Amino acid sequence: MSRLGGARGTPPVVIPADGLVEFKNVQPGKYRVNYSWRASLRSVRLGAVEIPDHILDLSSGTGGAPVSVVFGPALAEVTGIVRDDKGPAVGAIVVLRNTALSLGSSNGMYTAPTGADGGYRFSNVPAGKYLLIPMDSGDSSPTSDNFEDYEDVSVDIEVGVSGRKVQDLKRRSLDRR
Repeated sequence: MSRLGGARGTPPVVIPADGLVEFKNVQPGKYRVNYSWRASLRSVRLGAVEIPDHILDLSSGTGGAPVSVVFGPALAEVTGIVRDDKGPAVGAIVVLRNTALSLGSSNGMYTAPTGADGGYRFSNVPAGKYLLIPMDSGDSSPTSDNFEDYEDVSVDIEVGVSGRKVQDLKRRSLDRR
């Protein structure tokens, strides 16, 4: 897939106050919108047509229509407690993975440790659909995209532009690791 704007060797995209960025004369290809600051991706349109999942298949071109991307603030919070068979999981790593974005985007994945009470917190989360994963003790590669190994304990969540989402998690029992 290719990038729209801000790619290597091109000037960065400046976001106006209304959050609307328009790309004209986009070359045929497949594109995924990636950005490197915490913001919510409110919409991606080709002309007047909303693009689901923000992945553009423009293999046949745009027909002259611009690609419009609208960004908004990231004001949501995701919190909860991770437990395992011994109670609150202290020092566990929780992954918040936005599967619509590539891992190359700084908004594709966030990690947070749990505290003394097993609690975790993600602040300034962009709106979107996420996979919330309590990592196994000793898993030192939460960025290697081995998330399919966690299907039995991961939770799908959807986060709005603002507000607080509380989701407790159950980490695998210690004898299964």
